[in-house]
Amino acid sequence: MPFTYGDIPDSEVKSYIPIMTNIWKIFKELGWKYLFDTFKEISLNVYKLAFERLKSTVDTAKLIMAEKMDGTKVVNYSLSPPFYTIRNDMQSGSMKLVYGESVDSTFIVCNNFTEKPEIGLLMNCHLEDGWPVDWWTVAGDDELLDRRHLKLGIKLRDLPAKGNMSFVGWKARQILQDIRNERSPHWADSPYFTGPNRMAGALNCLLETSNYELFFHLYNAYNSKRLYGMKDLIFDYTPFPSLLKTATFMDQPNFVLRTVGLTTGLFWSVQGFHESNINYFTENFAELWEVAMKRRWEKDGIPIPQTTLDWRYPYMKEKQDFVKKLTRVSKKDAYLTIDQLGIDLEDAYKGVFLDYTYEDPPETLSHDRIISFGMGKEAKILKTEIETVNRDFLSLP
Repeated sequence: MPFTYGDIPDSEVKSYIPIMTNIWKIFKELGWKYLFDTFKEISLNVYKLAFERLKSTVDTAKLIMAEKMDGTKVVNYSLSPPFYTIRNDMQSGSMKLVYGESVDSTFIVCNNFTEKPEIGLLMNCHLEDGWPVDWWTVAGDDELLDRRHLKLGIKLRDLPAKGNMSFVGWKARQILQDIRNERSPHWADSPYFTGPNRMAGALNCLLETSNYELFFHLYNAYNSKRLYGMKDLIFDYTPFPSLLKTATFMDQPNFVLRTVGLTTGLFWSVQGFHESNINYFTENFAELWEVAMKRRWEKDGIPIPQTTLDWRYPYMKEKQDFVKKLTRVSKKDAYLTIDQLGIDLEDAYKGVFLDYTYEDPPETLSHDRIISFGMGKEAKILKTEIETVNRDFLSLP
């Protein structure tokens, strides 16, 4: 018997769960207690998970800058925010287009799985010309989270308990900008962006397997108040980069196309995990991994780009049934499974970058479409030649 929305205790995070499709799926099968206890445990180790991802991205960027690696055939996670895949040769240009020439960006994870909401993780990266030149991560009991806001006297870690995502972003920015200027006065004139988000939303993205689906979820997260009537945003930016803000007012398919075009040139990236993170989940949360990853690859399938672009919410006028209101449907239901690619689960878990876009026929999906396995410097390249056409952000249909 699947669990239902009514089984979720009334809490600050409850109304956001149905639109987070990965979290919602896990809850329906394993229940709220399992979900809450598991994510509470993950929140204690999120530093290690995030550190591995950011370090890999920075190390790979250094190889690209030194021209020791072909970035056109390999993807890695973006620098900010750190949960969507980006083709390595497009990292610098995309970051510079969104943020500018010289910038600090701090990803702020607000933990909703504690007695009171608090900041659970900070991931900062300083970019020059789109490349990382300095980075750090902070979590748990680090004394930096005890730094107080000069006017309000509130500790940095306690900001989520005092206000919404916008409040967290702006007040954290004031604290972090002071710290940046103290430690690195030569960057004092560089813009500073913060990206506050709810941990449930971040974990939903962490479990997303497709870059097209990931940007679909980001669109929902940035528009959770405007389009879905929720009390607050799931993800926010302070200040919101103007280019990205404009994109959030497009319809969902156009937002997805433009962001995927900006990050992989429209190629499909089935997102993966680094080996240490795979081991962490399979050894500690086997049930979650079975539902969210193993079964998806073997049985349920991963929505192909055409399916993602066709998702719609036809019941938005529903007044009584909140879950039905947030139910998405597609007339182009087509999914990718491991059998179509002819690969092992171990390779699939590490990520697959495909020479396939939303314009290609679904029946052509096969092993021959694989460009590379894995992420960043650990990737294994299979295809030596691909046509890399980088389209203008605004030139798509």
